[in-house]
This record gives sequence, structure tokens and C-alpha cells, in this order.
Amino acid sequence: MLGWLAAIALAAGAAPEPPASVCASALDALPAQPFIVKAGKNSSTEFVLDTHGRCLHVDDHDEPALLIRLEPSAQPMNVKVISVSGKESTLPARIVLLDEHFGEVRSYPFERFVKRGMNYSTTVFLEPATTVRYLLARPDHEWVGKQNQLTQGNRWTAFWATPTVMGTISNGNEVKRSVPFTVFGTVRLELEEETRLIDPAKR
Repeated sequence: MLGWLAAIALAAGAAPEPPASVCASALDALPAQPFIVKAGKNSSTEFVLDTHGRCLHVDDHDEPALLIRLEPSAQPMNVKVISVSGKESTLPARIVLLDEHFGEVRSYPFERFVKRGMNYSTTVFLEPATTVRYLLARPDHEWVGKQNQLTQGNRWTAFWATPTVMGTISNGNEVKRSVPFTVFGTVRLELEEETRLIDPAKR
């Protein structure tokens, strides 16, 4: 039926209506994925933004988006957010903390992330009385299209000994390459083992 209507509109000289977006049009329409904190254990969960994941329709375009539900805790928590570098690309994540009504509490643009090894990470502090209930991860478009410089190395160490002397011999090599920052990638959330009270105004 829709196809016939479009054909009639074209014959009449009218432009057909653009197809409706299949992405969520509002934050509360995004399905929230849980970040499960296991008592007495280091919690770590990976979430993937890809073409088959969830998406959000904003500013007349669609983009990957992850809504992660954070359970309330009686203890302060330091949650490390890691943007994992892949072999072909890296996601420059922008993190937004939301309250139960999806209002913004704090945001962390990708410039707040620090490169550690091949990955990028930042830490968010959640106090027991926090109103934060969700973490939203989206691409930071200020970084999309730029290049991420990666350095990979292989190193080996051999042990040697004589009846009177012992020692080691080490050698290795480094390979440098660049991959683009794109809208797709992996975000890992880790609950840091040691939590300490940090002034939220400084985070």
C-alpha cells in the first residue's frame, strides 16, 4: 500500500516522505543493559556499539548508542570506563551520566579519557546518595575521523647461567600503525577494587 502511495506522489510531482527511523527517538525508548556488580569480586562487562546494536535518532541522523543501567550501591564506587581499541578502529566514547528521569547529571567527553597502552579510559565516581541511574555511551563526533596512533611490541627474555655467573638477555621490536576513530567499537566497564572518596566536583 505504501509503495502505491509513493508512486502516486511521484506521478503527481510530490517528493515521497523519507522512511521513518528505526532507531529510538528518545532516551527512555532505548533498552537499558545492566552492569551487574558482583559482591566481593571485580566486576567487568563489555558492551558493543555496532551496526547490530541499539541506536538513537538525534539531530536528524541515527547513531549507535548504549544505555547502561547502574544499580544503586550502599558503598561509593569508582567505575572505570574503557574504550577498547580494536584491530581496525577505535571508538571515541562520550559518556553521559543520567538520573532516573534521563536528565543529564554529568558528562565526560572523549578528551577526558587517558590513553593507557592501546586503550583509553576514564573513571567516574558514584557516591551512595547519587541520583545517577544510567550511563549513556555514544560516539564523540569531535574525534570521529581522526587517527589513533597505536604501538605494538614483541619482547622476549632468555635466562642464562654458568657455574659462577647468571643473567638474562632481552630483545624485541615495536610496530607503529594508525587506525581511525569511528562511531563503532567496544566499551568496557570495570568496578575498581579499591574505592576511595573523591570530590565529585573534580571528576
